[in-house]
Amino acid sequence: MTKGGSPALNVVIRHGCETTAAKLAPRLAAMTLPLGLPRRDGNRPTVILFDSTKDDDLATMLAEPAAAIIDVDSHDPIAGLERLPSGLLVRVATTMALCTDIAGPLAAALCRRLPQARPLETALRAAMQEAIGNAVMHGNLGMDGGLRSRYDGLMAFARVMETRGKDPRFARRSITIAAKWNAHALVVTVEDCGAGFDHHAHAARTMTATAHSGRGLAQIRAACGRVNLLSRGRRISMRFRLD
Repeated sequence: MTKGGSPALNVVIRHGCETTAAKLAPRLAAMTLPLGLPRRDGNRPTVILFDSTKDDDLATMLAEPAAAIIDVDSHDPIAGLERLPSGLLVRVATTMALCTDIAGPLAAALCRRLPQARPLETALRAAMQEAIGNAVMHGNLGMDGGLRSRYDGLMAFARVMETRGKDPRFARRSITIAAKWNAHALVVTVEDCGAGFDHHAHAARTMTATAHSGRGLAQIRAACGRVNLLSRGRRISMRFRLD
């Protein structure tokens, strides 16, 4: 690894992304990002940059005391970070989310940082898995979940998903998971770069865990205390009580 930094951040560059990271450095240096928990020792929060086409060891990266882990293979990897205050943030390209377990290592990392969340680890992982899956398929890949209600539609769904998963216009869109917490609650948001949808009408419908459309959202609601859809459905916020 090589290390650089800005007045507000300590940047760790993983092997394989040095060229891209060097281009991002001036932009990072100019940004004041709401990342990491307040630090009494004055240490700057650490941001890890990596390239998921060469390095997908998310568990190892999350074992480090990082405030953010960012995949430089995603489109515009540091755009919009100022909108997402968090104690821990992970941004990955859709291609990585398609083939790598993001929710498991992230749930474990959150429970290490926040021991009172350990009884919730299974529910936390399940909710994040569903939210990330929805962000990938319906958000970034723009898939129609209704196709899966019949056999011929299921086959078409699989073909379109495979095609778009190889198309950089879709595959390099980012998925961002941001977590923040206090003594009473943990809030996790998952954000995609898709076209969005009318989430008010979607929320007005009765969702069941057996429905072909909306099943993931119903399961998320069952796993956590409060769910909000924001930014035309491109962002889901999940609140877990820490009692």
